[in-house]
Amino acid sequence: SGWCLCFIRYCTRMMADASLTEKYTPSTNNAVLPLTCCPTCLRFPFPAALFYLLYLGGSVGLHALVEALGASWPTSMFNEIPSAGVVVIYFGVFEMVRRWTLVKFGWEELMGVPKWRHVLGLLPQMVVMPLAWGISWVPGAKEIAYQSFFNIQASLLIFDFAAHPLEPSMVGHHVITLAGHLFATIAAPDAFGWYFASVTALEFGSGIVGYWQVWRMAHGPCIANSLYLVVMTTSNTLGVVDLYFWFKEAASLPLGARLPPVVLTSLLALARQVGMHVFLQWWPCKAAPTN
Repeated sequence: SGWCLCFIRYCTRMMADASLTEKYTPSTNNAVLPLTCCPTCLRFPFPAALFYLLYLGGSVGLHALVEALGASWPTSMFNEIPSAGVVVIYFGVFEMVRRWTLVKFGWEELMGVPKWRHVLGLLPQMVVMPLAWGISWVPGAKEIAYQSFFNIQASLLIFDFAAHPLEPSMVGHHVITLAGHLFATIAAPDAFGWYFASVTALEFGSGIVGYWQVWRMAHGPCIANSLYLVVMTTSNTLGVVDLYFWFKEAASLPLGARLPPVVLTSLLALARQVGMHVFLQWWPCKAAPTN
């Protein structure tokens, strides 16, 4: 209930003051999370390690609840040591990279997101998720890959609420995405593979946005703009196509349950494509200035 109140209070503050991100002063202690979802809820540092432990406990509890209610789940990996080991290792690497990005890139904001978060996102979005998707095709490794993906995606969305201020639009995006993540996992476990592929493709495109914003000038704007155009277009196309196959595979669900995810994702992909063209018009391919 404390986290619910924290989230509600955060949303209220964001609606009342859209400039909250500009007023936020981060802590210099990289071992703690600032709990920016509600800066006044807790008066003591919140250890990052505790966040990961709470997430793992919540995941196990969710799996037990789903089973108790008689619903299906794509895998049974919460009951097996290999899956837990993969998740713990991922969290350890994620935390080390988080601390490095905080020191290396700092809290300068690029389009409402701290630079360190743009860089940190490359780990799950462009490395771990595609790797997990590839591993899912290895005989006998599908369940580990599925469970790893479930935790990577869910933990990244929840992490953002505690780690840095979010714009109101991103709050809505994260809430809807997390709800869709749970829906696709529990309501249509037989079609989980296509959902996995769709999210992996879309998140890879999100990763290229972070790359483009952080390293555009450093790596050459012409090269960065070309990568942004090709990767984002491919990401949006594959994301929608994979979700179409999810729509067909999840035939056990009524049409009214399958259609909204396809419509929302298609609109999201369209918005991302339009936004990309707008950004490329604002920052066209020009040589980096020289002194």
